[in-house]
Amino acid sequence: MDIVTLGDVSGTTISTARQTLEGTFGIVARRRRGPDPDRVCDPEPSPYTDEELFESAPLLDAIADANEADLAIGLTAAGIRHDGQDRLFGLGEVGGTSAVVSTYCFDEAEESFTERIEKQVHKQMGRLLGLDTTHGGCVLERASFLGALDETDSGFCTECRARLTDPETAPAPPLWVVSDSPVLAENFDADVEESNDASAAGSRTDDSGLELSLRTLPLVPIGFVAMALSPFARGVSRFAAWESTLPPETRRVLHGGYRIGRFWTFAALFVALAVLTLYAELSLYARVLGTSPGAAIVWGMIVVAIGLGFYGQLLVRSMVAGAYEGLLRGSQSPETRRR
Repeated sequence: MDIVTLGDVSGTTISTARQTLEGTFGIVARRRRGPDPDRVCDPEPSPYTDEELFESAPLLDAIADANEADLAIGLTAAGIRHDGQDRLFGLGEVGGTSAVVSTYCFDEAEESFTERIEKQVHKQMGRLLGLDTTHGGCVLERASFLGALDETDSGFCTECRARLTDPETAPAPPLWVVSDSPVLAENFDADVEESNDASAAGSRTDDSGLELSLRTLPLVPIGFVAMALSPFARGVSRFAAWESTLPPETRRVLHGGYRIGRFWTFAALFVALAVLTLYAELSLYARVLGTSPGAAIVWGMIVVAIGLGFYGQLLVRSMVAGAYEGLLRGSQSPETRRR
């Protein structure tokens, strides 16, 4: 677990977040320095006030990039907004890996300053661990203004605490999500609904109960590929679980080496794609027009090659990340994913 600071954050804020994580969850979090919010994205004026606030999505991405652990909570003094909601106290995706807490609306001179931070750290950590509920009598209760935040409970209710601590549902590596969270059930349930909605027209069911149609037949080769990769998928899952049990210092070394290797790999990919694109442009120009391009046209080709190289490596990165996530989740049994 890492605490990532975005910009100038007071020592009181950092120490309160650390003490909350250790006292409630038994987590000794390490601090990571992230970029200033204005280096991540430009603030946008609120349609309701003259304040300039930062969109939450780029900040969450910056927290994830600076994080070297499984989960991270970001701290910032900047104002944040999300989906038309301004001056948020915090934000975290249910079952995600990164959350952010903003002290923009908190006055450090007030006695309630540390209590507000504790509540937000509790709440956003609960979201990361898969708690999807929003109800009264619990720190997860919705609070849109300071008065409501001050009135919410400072800890988890009995039901949420049980979900976090019961051996049957408690978060476990590598996903760190309560096993009864709908986050784990979404994909499996969607697959069930899809198969149940298959049209009977133009389809047949073989002895195994597999429904085949013109819509599903093209997917058969993909199924064979997935079956061939299943041993590798199980290896990915075992590696993720094993890696999460290593000492923090060892994991930091592994994560650091991974980040360095990833950066230079995709930098080399970007250069290769840009060079190949430029070569293709020059060859096509010479073949079609039969002459060599002028300096202005060459510079234009270079700009296009750089752009395509950049977006090409982004596409490859997303495909690799998606393949890894698919192998990791696909290696779990349907019962595990549905719990």
